[in-house]
Amino acid sequence: MLEDHRVVLLSREGGHLEPHFPEVVEALSVLPVGTVVDGELCAIVVDEHGGRVDFDALARRRGRDRLRWPVVVFATGLRTGSPAVE
Repeated sequence: MLEDHRVVLLSREGGHLEPHFPEVVEALSVLPVGTVVDGELCAIVVDEHGGRVDFDALARRRGRDRLRWPVVVFATGLRTGSPAVE
């Protein structure tokens, strides 16, 4: 969500995720103020078996080991406040 010219990333429980995912904050910062994106953050892990979505890696990244897997935003809803986009 863009609020007062800054990106706010919230968990399902309402916790702030911005410090954990600065690249997502940067990517979303180009959206218009007032935009709300509903979706999921997913870690993409590439190993000897290929690439896969790994929710455990995402949870570990929020924790102490701060793994740096690429993160993708799967948007399931978008509201910009602009009639031309909705």
